[in-house]
Amino acid sequence: MVDKLETGSEEKMVGAFWSWFIENQEKLRSILKGEHDYIDLILNELSKIKRGLAVEFEGTADNILMTISADGILENFDTVKNLIENAPSIQHWKFIGFRQPVPKEKIKNITVKVSGVQLDPIQLKFLPIVEDDRLYIQIFHEGLTDENENIISYGSLMLLDNIIGEYDCVTKVAGNEFYDLKESEEFIEDLRPLTEMGDFLEEYYAVEK
Repeated sequence: MVDKLETGSEEKMVGAFWSWFIENQEKLRSILKGEHDYIDLILNELSKIKRGLAVEFEGTADNILMTISADGILENFDTVKNLIENAPSIQHWKFIGFRQPVPKEKIKNITVKVSGVQLDPIQLKFLPIVEDDRLYIQIFHEGLTDENENIISYGSLMLLDNIIGEYDCVTKVAGNEFYDLKESEEFIEDLRPLTEMGDFLEEYYAVEK
């Protein structure tokens, strides 16, 4: 009974969010003109449904793509799906759930910079590990230390979001571990560049089926 009540409550809050959005959508279009305070307004309304959701925008003020993200939190996935399934049709707006992967032909061109550290997915290497039928990924970066591990891991996960998309990043990989590249000397020939993660997942889950 508790689950049903919680689900019903979320349905109402999702409906209330979209009603609010429709009422304010004209001014919200200013986000693409640099009015970023409106992003905070949207996040505040979303937090009434579930904390930890994120939004991203691209396009123009006349053709806006709004991504609603679980921000990598598995517990928020159903809420994102609920929001997108109930999204209204609004002129100038398109809504999608979860951060999407970039086109394959652009993967080799993406980089991220976190706290002054530039990360290139071609230079980052990964090794898949399967334990108890669950897939884990070890990621190797030259020069990783205890001091910069948080920066490297955060940037690497940002790259993974771009390479395989947020949904696959969370649902198809059980966990990630980060190591300095020098720790891979015994199996360095088995490593693959992070740019190939999408291809690997396709191969791995094709065999699993």
